[in-house]
Amino acid sequence: MIRNFFSRTGIAIVVGTLGLFATLFAAGPTELIGKPAPLFTGKTLNGTVVNLEDLRGKVVLLDFWAKWCPSCRKALPKIQSVAKRFENQNVVVLGVNLDYEETPEVLKAFLKTNGVTFDVVHDVQGALSDKYDVRSIPCAVTIDKDGIVRFVHTGDSPTLGMQLGDQIADLL
Repeated sequence: MIRNFFSRTGIAIVVGTLGLFATLFAAGPTELIGKPAPLFTGKTLNGTVVNLEDLRGKVVLLDFWAKWCPSCRKALPKIQSVAKRFENQNVVVLGVNLDYEETPEVLKAFLKTNGVTFDVVHDVQGALSDKYDVRSIPCAVTIDKDGIVRFVHTGDSPTLGMQLGDQIADLL
């Protein structure tokens, strides 16, 4: 009797805990798919002011990342390849860096060393990542020409660049 109680209770706790984790990680930017992208204004590391509203009519890829994140560092070359593929088209690739302790100079040097040429907003206060409810990085959010979130990718994969490129091509 006591054994059955603990078995059932243990199972209930495990199932409940898994449900909580699933809720925490299922939410986030994926809930934005099909909805208008949260508007923002940010300053790039190069000093340019970027306003999402001004980018209407273009496909926008936001890449949330941090220098300390190994998966982010592995994903950056894939995001760069997407930026290169669409550099003369109606596409804007914008990095959103979440390294609150890094200086813009350190980030610029890191990007240069790693061959990253797309613009990057330094989200020191986390305001932009909060607007998009980013809970894990890397996180890529694709916004269509009308300002609607169409795709969200979290994490890195060997096919990330190809997936993002195909999705962006479909939106052009």
